[in-house]
Amino acid sequence: MEITTNLTSDAALLDARVATAVRRVHVASSAKVAIRIRKFWEDGDDTPRVLLCDNVVRQIYTLDYGAQDGTAVAFITYVWDEDATKQQGLGASSENYGVDKVKLYQNLYAKLLTYAERSPELAAWIAHIVPYTRGSANPGDFADSILYVEWQSQPHFNGAFKLSYPGQDRYVQTMFFDYLKADPDSPAADTGVYIAGDCIAYTSGWVDGALQTGLNAAAAVLTSTGTLYGDAHGQSPMTINKDRFDYFPVPVASTTKAFRTAAASTTKAVNGPGDE
Repeated sequence: MEITTNLTSDAALLDARVATAVRRVHVASSAKVAIRIRKFWEDGDDTPRVLLCDNVVRQIYTLDYGAQDGTAVAFITYVWDEDATKQQGLGASSENYGVDKVKLYQNLYAKLLTYAERSPELAAWIAHIVPYTRGSANPGDFADSILYVEWQSQPHFNGAFKLSYPGQDRYVQTMFFDYLKADPDSPAADTGVYIAGDCIAYTSGWVDGALQTGLNAAAAVLTSTGTLYGDAHGQSPMTINKDRFDYFPVPVASTTKAFRTAAASTTKAVNGPGDE
């Protein structure tokens, strides 16, 4: 997750466990191609608005923003991780090794056309997923009607959002509750640096997580300066019990052994002594 700040290299700023969590938690890659299209669904009430695919296109969504010129937006793709990397390759430019958005759209549309053979209805639907250029100064050039973004190469982003791998909940727990170290009476533990952002939260990828961790960090700052006051019941982010949920409290091997012991005891109880 951390790319440019180098916080994890300074033990005086972050605890070793927090630094490890920041370095190891998985951040997903993501790519999106949006095109301006004609609002074709106004032609019929039962026109589908979404298409899910099993090839590299993956999924298409149509969005209506209420434009008065009869146009709307279609995400001809919105993908994550390995699929995002593959699609970048479809749009790779031989000139600067960047992504040519027009080339990427054309390659994705060519993949989409392979579905047109399945039914006339599907072929007609796919025919609408083309950039709308009417009224453009260059009607033959639809580059202005295509928008491409991938977050893994964007400065200060270096990825779309945290998407924890199985078993990484403990990392999230460690990062999320790091702000509780704030204590003016314990300068050794309170480094004065409190991390925040959606990637720190359990609800990564949503503004809710960013707001929640931001409030927690603000509460930590006030606590560190001795100016935080709780609500009427004395509650604040600083009174949360970080150990309320304990991820993986029992090793898998111990759990398996306990299960086998319980199963053996149950067998004896059912069969009776000497009947095993």
